[in-house]
Amino acid sequence: MNLSPEKWVGGLEFCVRVTPEEDHDFIRRFREDMSRQLRLGNYYLGDIRSIPAIKEATQMDNVNDLKMRMFVILFLLVNILLGIIGIFWFRTQHRRSEIGLRVSLGDTSAQVLKRYYTEGLLLLTAAMIPALIIIYILGREAILQVYLMPFTATRYLIGFGITYLLLAGMIILGIWLPARKAVKVPPAEALRDE
Repeated sequence: MNLSPEKWVGGLEFCVRVTPEEDHDFIRRFREDMSRQLRLGNYYLGDIRSIPAIKEATQMDNVNDLKMRMFVILFLLVNILLGIIGIFWFRTQHRRSEIGLRVSLGDTSAQVLKRYYTEGLLLLTAAMIPALIIIYILGREAILQVYLMPFTATRYLIGFGITYLLLAGMIILGIWLPARKAVKVPPAEALRDE
C-alpha cells in the first residue's frame, strides 16, 4: 500500500460562477438547498466563500508579509546607520587634532569634509569588491534562495547598486554629523589636545 503524500486528496475545491442577479444571496441559498445533497460518503460541503472574499484574504496575506519584510529591512537599516555613525563618530573624535591641523594649514571645512567622505567611500568600495565576488559565487552555485526570482546578472547588479547607494548615503551621513562639529572647533582648541 502506497501512503505517499502525493496520493492523498487534501480537499476538493470547485468554483461556481453565477449571474449578477443571483450573486447577492447565492451562498446562503446554496448552503440551505444543497448541504444534504452534497454529503457523499467522506465528502461534504465544508465552506462556501465568494471569489472577492478569497481574493481579499489572499491579498491581505501578501500585504502583511510585505509589511513584515519592510519593517525588518527598516530595522536593519536603522541599526546599520547607527553603527556607521558610531564608528565614524569615534574615528572623528580621535582625529580632531588632525582636522584642526588641516584647518590651521589652510584647508576649508568643505575640503576636510570631502577628504573624509572620500576616505569613507573608498573603505566601502574596498569592502564591496569581495562581497560582490562572494555573493556571485553563492548565487551561481544555488546556495541562495532564488525561488521567487531567478538569479540573473541584471538583478544582481541592480541589487548591489542599490545596496552601494544606501550604504554610501549612510556613510556620508555618518561622517557629516560628527565631522561638521569637529570642523567648527577652532584650530587652537583642537591642537591643544595634542
